[in-house]
Amino acid sequence: SDSTGADSTDILKIMYEVMSGDEGLSVSEWGLGGHSAGASAAFNVTQKMRPGVSKLVMCGSKTPMALIGTLHDSATNVVVINGTEDGLLNYVDSKSRSDLFKAKLPPEKGNGRGGRTSFVTIEGGNHSGF
Repeated sequence: SDSTGADSTDILKIMYEVMSGDEGLSVSEWGLGGHSAGASAAFNVTQKMRPGVSKLVMCGSKTPMALIGTLHDSATNVVVINGTEDGLLNYVDSKSRSDLFKAKLPPEKGNGRGGRTSFVTIEGGNHSGF
């Protein structure tokens, strides 16, 4: 279990079992997503699966403390979705934390390897109901 409370090892095990199983499944691309602590867990699994996960959606997340490693130079495309009325994130947000969070993601304009991050803000969205 990582700092988010999610067990990344179990998630990775399931992904590897799907890829190597006898069911004849051929997975050419993985996409992961999560909300709040789940977004951090999805980030951490994406980091461990490099280069396996090509898409990552992070909702209600912009705190860097639970993010292990970096995707800055990865080929992963990331979408970060947050609400303007997210009291939880706005409470812990600061410029230095926001900068550290963004530094762990591919740049918005791309990194030359195919990875880029898009930030989406939902006007009026809160932490649990956007």
